[in-house]
Amino acid sequence: KEDRKMINTALHTFVVFQLGRKHIPQTAIAACAGVTPSLVNQVIMGKKKSDKVQDVLIRALGYSSWTELLIASYRFQEMILGEPKKEA
Repeated sequence: KEDRKMINTALHTFVVFQLGRKHIPQTAIAACAGVTPSLVNQVIMGKKKSDKVQDVLIRALGYSSWTELLIASYRFQEMILGEPKKEA
């Protein structure tokens, strides 16, 4: 469970950072996906899954898949922490 929490934290930090760099508010992601901002945040936190939100996020951030975005978030975590993430 601790590894999952670390993965979710890495994803959240990375996505929020990337959205901020591109000046894209979560409300804009919500509007494009036709969902609430709360659902967008829950997807980013790893608490819920929504294909619509994931699709809008990967397009907005320039990735080709959710998996590619997850890999980028792991690499971001490694860069920030200076250590590789634990393998599940």
